[in-house]
Amino acid sequence: MRTIILACFFFLASFSFVSAQDVPEVQKTMITKITATWCPNCGSWGWDFFEDIINASTLQKAIFVGAHHSGSLGSDAGEAFSINFNAPYQPYFYAGNMDLGVNSGNVSAKVTETEELINQNAENTPVANVGFAATLSDNTLIVNTNTKFFQDASGDYYLALYILEHNVIASQSNNSSSAQHPYVLRSSFTTDNFGVSIVNGDITAGTEFTDASYTIELNSNWDLNKVSVMGVLWEKVDDTYEFVNVNSTNEFSTVAVQTISEDVAKVNLTPTVTNSQTQLSVQLEEATLDAEIAVYNLNGQQLQTVFEGTLTQGLQNFDINTSDLAAGKYFVTLRSNDGRVITKPFVVTK
Repeated sequence: MRTIILACFFFLASFSFVSAQDVPEVQKTMITKITATWCPNCGSWGWDFFEDIINASTLQKAIFVGAHHSGSLGSDAGEAFSINFNAPYQPYFYAGNMDLGVNSGNVSAKVTETEELINQNAENTPVANVGFAATLSDNTLIVNTNTKFFQDASGDYYLALYILEHNVIASQSNNSSSAQHPYVLRSSFTTDNFGVSIVNGDITAGTEFTDASYTIELNSNWDLNKVSVMGVLWEKVDDTYEFVNVNSTNEFSTVAVQTISEDVAKVNLTPTVTNSQTQLSVQLEEATLDAEIAVYNLNGQQLQTVFEGTLTQGLQNFDINTSDLAAGKYFVTLRSNDGRVITKPFVVTK
């Protein structure tokens, strides 16, 4: 029997969407390995350097990215990183956009040098950084962000969110058929792998860009216990995205759900991507007293009351005007008099 999802929550009680976390005033270094599973050097001296610098450093000061531009772990985001950094081959290592100059003959020295660079960067006041609040609902990860500038700045700044998966088991040439690949860059949240422009021009210290929302459907092959969200601030200079700062989180709040047979209720929302209007269809086996249909944003704020009253038995349709909503993800909720809420997500585009 087919089922629908009923979310058992109250927006002011057992469940609420959380707003983005405070933005840490810290400068982190992003260490990227341009790599491929078929590459012999990536599994020998390249493997040793990446493993050694990860072990020598802490995630409080640096974020590590295994950007596979091809091979069995290749991704569009990995290829985009390789092109943006202008990597001539693999393995190739970068701190931000800076070539670290690692080769087979200097691994030990470069580990020491890179660790010193990470520590030096951590002493600097960041231009800006990003904070997160991440919610996992079924197989959808919803991330609210807050970007804050700590210094006066001027430029075209982009925020991009990515999925990293740590210790992915896969073959690696010249290493193992079941190697544990650290911090594999799986995907970008957005179609453009370098995110969206959040500001272009002069920015005053203290300026914040709050509650930008991103969603991604998680691949069933990814291990959620090893997944983290990485947020990168880039400055676009000509055709290159220059690294500004990075942050990450693997802490996700979750929505508790239960299933109920469609013999009780059928709810459908069409279309789920819209710029003007969507329609909620409700098919009930029996009347529901004191029902409410409303539109909420990702912070749990009620934006529209679509219906209040008694829902009769049978099929009823409700038109929802979305033309005044900003681009982003929203939820239509049907709350019954016993407190249960059926929720359906939709996306507004502009």
